[in-house]
Formats: sequence, C-alpha cells, structure tokens
Amino acid sequence: MQVVEIVGRGGPACLQLREKPDPTPGPGGGHVADKAAGVNFADIMGRRGLYRDAPKGDFVPGYEVSGIVDAVGPGVTAFAPGDRVMGMTKFHGYASRVVTTENHLMAIPEGWDFVRAAAVPVVYLTAYTALIRQARVQRGDRVLIHAAAGGVGVAAIQIARHAGARIAGSCGSQAKVDFLRELGVEWPINYNTEPFDDFVRRELGAVDIILDAQGGDTTARGLKILEVAGRLVLYGIASSATERGRNPLTLLKTIFPLLKANPITLMAKNTGVFGLNMLNTWDDKPGLKMGFAWLQAAMASGVVDPVIDATFPLAKAAEAQGRLENRSNIGKVVLTVDG
Repeated sequence: MQVVEIVGRGGPACLQLREKPDPTPGPGGGHVADKAAGVNFADIMGRRGLYRDAPKGDFVPGYEVSGIVDAVGPGVTAFAPGDRVMGMTKFHGYASRVVTTENHLMAIPEGWDFVRAAAVPVVYLTAYTALIRQARVQRGDRVLIHAAAGGVGVAAIQIARHAGARIAGSCGSQAKVDFLRELGVEWPINYNTEPFDDFVRRELGAVDIILDAQGGDTTARGLKILEVAGRLVLYGIASSATERGRNPLTLLKTIFPLLKANPITLMAKNTGVFGLNMLNTWDDKPGLKMGFAWLQAAMASGVVDPVIDATFPLAKAAEAQGRLENRSNIGKVVLTVDG
C-alpha cells in the first residue's frame, strides 16, 4: 500500500510517499480501502515535532478517513466487506489502506461521497464535544470561535447556529469575513485589522463561550472577555507552531499566558476552562458511541454540512498541509486516494 510518512521533523520535505505492507485487522478491527483522508492542523504539529502524543520516529499522520471495508477481524459485527464507512484513526490516515476498530467507524449516509465524508469525523466531533458536552451551549449564548473559517470553525458555526447561539468568529482576511457572514456569523472579526478582544468589548461587551485552538496570548486575552460563568474550551496551541519546529522560546510564549487560567483566578472570575484533545477520547467507548449517534442524526438532518476548500492526491500531501499552514484554506482540506 501507499502511505505518506513523516520522516524526521520540520518542514514539508519531511512528508515522503512510501510503500508499506498492507495492515491486518485484529480482533474488533476493520481493514478499510481508503478513498479520502481529512487534513488537520494536528498533522502539521506532529510534523514539526510539537505534538507530544505523536509516535516517536517516523510515522504516518492522519486521523479521519472514508472508504470501503474490505476485511474485518474476529468479533466484528457492525460492518462487513463492501460497506462504505467513515471514521477515526489513531494516526495512519494518510494511506491507501488503514485499520481501525468498529467503535471508530460509522456508515456513510446515502448520497454522500467519500471526500465529503472524510471531512467530518474529527472536526465535527471536536466541535460537538467542545460546544455540547463541555461548554453546554444554550440558545442565546454569545459564542466566539477562533479560526472560524477552518474545519473545526465551520463545524462549530453550524452546531452553534443549530443550538440558537449568537456567533462571533475570528479570521485573518476580508475574504474569510465575507465567507463567515454567508455562514450566518453575526460578528465576523478580521484580527489583522482589529484585535478580537477590542471588537468583543465594543460590540458584545463579553462572550459566554470561546473555542480556542491558538493558546498563548489568545487564551489570556480571551479569559478577560468571558461573561460571568463563561466557558473557554482550549483544543490546540497552534500559536506555538513555527517552521523551525520545537522552539523553546516560542513554546514558553505559548504556555506562560496559560498560567493565568489557574483555579484561583477562575474562581475569582466565576469562569471555567476546558481542555480537549480528541485523540485522548480514543478509549472512551460510551462517549464515542454518543458522539457517533449525534453525528449520524446531524448528518441526516442537514446540521452537518462540511465546506470543502480543496482536495489533493495523496502524493501531494505537502501541498495540502501548506494550505493549512499558510492559513489559506476556507473550510476543509482533503486528500484523495486512488486504488
């Protein structure tokens, strides 16, 4: 099978197309002929050596795929060869063949193609967990979504709108501001023309929920604009990413402001901070079952409607990651796999 492997740590040149033996599904596992794979910023963090949960040494990135089941391991009852499926992988998604467990797969809805399906699992389950399970979004809540034009951002907008929340979204260009308005964002914010916290104070006063993938100074400033009983969900530290990989000074600048979110400060301000890493929900079978059930219903009802920014063949994974790295994407970037 073909895979794209991260060899060493650093820039896009670390992504190399290689041939590997086909994997074999074990008990409870399914072997999927991969047709598409979602690209996430965590893939880039792993390539740069900034994702502590990534395997040591060379590894194949990728957390969400779609394809056709072509073999199952002992004990698998939910799926059979020939089924069209989408789901999560614990790395190894950038490949023409993947193995995952039946607990991490669901059927692709009727009428959905593989690209659209691969754009869903990780980003929508992240947004669902952050907004519904953790922040408990309610009708009328003012929700600030950072990186709102990206994959998780679009997912969060759709979920927040369905919940009846009012939405502010930060982004880095006028084109993205226009896009967010079309998605129903009431307050799109171009952070390159005005600091997001200044905008919030002027237009909203405060917010009830913040979804933050940046960390660092963005988090520290966000805590200051939370309403009483406000909730901030931190699901990434993208601000620590640099082309040079693991840079102690950059990491310090990212982590130090987070110390302001200590229990004493939070108690004094009556606010809360949640941390979220979807990879660490891998063994949460009840939570995953609940999440996939929600996802299936939301896809059927039209709440989930991924926006595809661009597709790239597997061999051009470096270009695909480049769109995310340069913050050029509006919506989801997906790799396509032949064979």
